Amino acid sequence: MSMQEMITVYTVSNAIEAEIIKNALEDEGIRCEIEGGHQAGEAGLIGIEIKLQVPEDQAEAARAFIKDHETSHSDNDDLDEAGTPEDGIQDLERREGIQEA
Repeated sequence: MSMQEMITVYTVSNAIEAEIIKNALEDEGIRCEIEGGHQAGEAGLIGIEIKLQVPEDQAEAARAFIKDHETSHSDNDDLDEAGTPEDGIQDLERREGIQEA
């Protein structure tokens, strides 16, 4: 496997949210790594940026997936209060912002 540059496509400040998004991307066949997740879990540390990174050749697909997923759920008003794992991607663009190339 060749070494390919990893590109940050999205940032969050919640380690659980980062894992949800990572799993959703991987379910779509997009390799994803989390940078900064361990530091964000340290007691007393707030505002730590957690980066979701994908191979450069998958960055466009990852951004599109996140954006499409957020858009598809923003129109769904019948989700229960507990929600689903996919709810972790809701409003991502609005809250955290997709990282542009």
